[in-house]
Amino acid sequence: MKKRDALMPKKPRRGRPPLKPDSRRSYKLSVTIRERLRRQLEQSAEEEGRTLSQEVEYRIERSFERAELMWEMMELAYGREAAALLVVMARAMADAGRASGYRHSPTGNEGASWLDDRFAYEQAQKAAATILEKFKPPKWTEQPNISNERFLETMRVLTKSTDSKTWGEWFAKNVLDGLRGEESTVKDQRWINRTKDMLGPLFDRLPKPGADI
Repeated sequence: MKKRDALMPKKPRRGRPPLKPDSRRSYKLSVTIRERLRRQLEQSAEEEGRTLSQEVEYRIERSFERAELMWEMMELAYGREAAALLVVMARAMADAGRASGYRHSPTGNEGASWLDDRFAYEQAQKAAATILEKFKPPKWTEQPNISNERFLETMRVLTKSTDSKTWGEWFAKNVLDGLRGEESTVKDQRWINRTKDMLGPLFDRLPKPGADI
């Protein structure tokens, strides 16, 4: 190579610049989906001007974003530690319920929803109670000594009870009464409607309005 050629600047390469490793489409994923879902994907892809492959990738990415949003919304609604405790409890309930529901399955890998199986439901209930028990604060007494009389009087009026050990039960019933449309401190109608919608048929298991819980 001549010295003059070596000193000359190199011409830029033509074409598209190389993509970053995480932007390269180098994997093919073959899946089998229902016909109805395929039509929905095709329709959405056509409306948005994307190919079917791009539409599938877009929706998968959105699912991960929504999963992260779920954590953020729970933390916003209940606080960081309480939200994490709810997630741990829900995971244990789902695992215990599903596993227990498999006992009727001849193959051991399928079963009825644990929400419709009394035995499986009770195992999920025990799982939730165990989680709450393990996270209980170390210092705990059967009957705490509460010296704040103003606070005590407020709780007595609210719960109609002088026994502080029943307060948790009262708040649970108070939430359920709000869902049932009974007298309750739960007034957020959007929360009530959304929760009832998510409960679906489970909501019908609650006693009808007018009956005691």
